[in-house]
Amino acid sequence: QQNDSQVDSLYALQFVWFRRAQCGACPQKSQRLTVNGRIVGVDEAGRGALAGPVFVAAVLLDEAFPRDILTDSKLLSAEQRTLVYRQLLASQSVIRVTHCSPATIDKINIFQATMRGMHRLITEFPHADVSFVVDGNHKPRTRKQVQAVVKGDLSVPQVSAASIVAKV
Repeated sequence: QQNDSQVDSLYALQFVWFRRAQCGACPQKSQRLTVNGRIVGVDEAGRGALAGPVFVAAVLLDEAFPRDILTDSKLLSAEQRTLVYRQLLASQSVIRVTHCSPATIDKINIFQATMRGMHRLITEFPHADVSFVVDGNHKPRTRKQVQAVVKGDLSVPQVSAASIVAKV
């Protein structure tokens, strides 16, 4: 059961999505996804920090999950991210998270640590009939079908969900 602040957060969340759609803040709408099967979104959080781990999340959304509340995690308040995160956990969505430690980042650099985390999640994902969409312009090398989408956290709901999970 939702309290008034959760309902207010959902309305604010829907407003963020509506505002994004109205102002054209999603420059990649013209980028065509070429995927087969269901989409698993993959994104990271922590690359901007000077110290600390990088977290990578992969999310296969439950078909009934409301896509209209999903957007880039950076556009949401901490409270809104937590609310969506809880809804994702309560749904039938498949969620996987991994991280790379600061020591690993120091050894191989932040980019390679991110690619390692993405590779790990993609190769170990428990469903075979999926395609992966990663946020950004680089993708890990793997035999699985993976497509990189710049600003994917704004334009692909599954990537938006992964963005939120990685940040929470």
